[in-house]
Amino acid sequence: MSKKRMITKSVIFLLILAFILKIFSSLSIAMGYNANPLYNYSSYSIFQEPDNSIDVLSIGDSNVYSSIFPLVWWEQQGFTGYTWGQPSQRIPETYEYLNSKLPNIGEKLRTKDGVFGEVQRVDVLRQKVKLIVEDENGDKEIQEYKIDDLVMRKKKPQGCQGCSKGCNNKNQGCNKGHGKIKN
Repeated sequence: MSKKRMITKSVIFLLILAFILKIFSSLSIAMGYNANPLYNYSSYSIFQEPDNSIDVLSIGDSNVYSSIFPLVWWEQQGFTGYTWGQPSQRIPETYEYLNSKLPNIGEKLRTKDGVFGEVQRVDVLRQKVKLIVEDENGDKEIQEYKIDDLVMRKKKPQGCQGCSKGCNNKNQGCNKGHGKIKN
């Protein structure tokens, strides 16, 4: 067999292999398998926890979810915890987890002491929000509040349009026939 023929066969083999992998990848996405907990419906159980029921939230990769046991915290120390992670979790995903519990810029909120305001800035790491509030005279000022001092609506998982089932196939549309692709 000549060297040119062997190289041609190798290139053809690699192209066929890449095509087959692309097909299987597309099929697994269409069937709803997604390892990213942001798009995985089973990871949304944290959003179903009652307000102020979690004292410590652990977010991270496999080192976090396989080595932190909130039940031990409860038994030994008396505080509640939740472990939210996945294998090989990347920093942008962790940032999105933290951000998922925070309000959006421009959102109108009320504080627990009854002050209404519009979100001007969100500090993800410190879990604080700056609100533009208006006093009785109509003067506006910026005040900073901890997330725990705000009354917010819970964010729902992003799924397909019209899907109330928590469809986990965000980019491809509903993988369970519940609705159509969200625009």
